[in-house]
Amino acid sequence: MNPRRNPPFDDQDMREAKRTGATKLRKIYLSIGLMAFVILVFMRATPTHAQEINLLGQWMTGTFSSAAQARVDTNYLDIRIEMVRIWKERTDGIWIYVEQAAITRLDRPHLQRVYHVTGPI
Repeated sequence: MNPRRNPPFDDQDMREAKRTGATKLRKIYLSIGLMAFVILVFMRATPTHAQEINLLGQWMTGTFSSAAQARVDTNYLDIRIEMVRIWKERTDGIWIYVEQAAITRLDRPHLQRVYHVTGPI
């Protein structure tokens, strides 16, 4: 058998194989790029644990009152709660000082606490 007379692949077959291989390679690179893009977008869209803790801390801090409830139902007192973030330089979670007092005795709180907000243990 003369290898020059009946080669298994001629030049056109080789060009087609290269073109097909390059097309497949481009598709693979495009798929990898697309997956990486989706992962990066998802990671940016999903809040981190620290961001969620900070958001919770923002929701928890402030002044809260039961005045509306006390006006509607005389069984309830008008209670004021102050929640203030403390020790902001700490990195082991969020620390909040809580003080609860009747509106008539704001200078004498009946409850004082410190909350430590962290993630799952």
